[in-house]
Amino acid sequence: MQLFNLCLGVSTPAIFLFFSPFNYLQKVLFIFGYLLFYQYLFISRNYSLGMLLIFMNIKYEAAYNSAKQT
Repeated sequence: MQLFNLCLGVSTPAIFLFFSPFNYLQKVLFIFGYLLFYQYLFISRNYSLGMLLIFMNIKYEAAYNSAKQT
């Protein structure tokens, strides 16, 4: 279970880091901020799964909308 939580804790910031439209400083500040780094990774582990699903949904919606426009 701890390995699963570690995978969630690594994949959620990775999706945000690689696919968000923010600049590098904003990405790093968000990833190592209180909510994502501490609250969702160590305290409320079940929220990290929800955050991962939200980020994946946003990523695929953006890809679908850009493909639909072309």
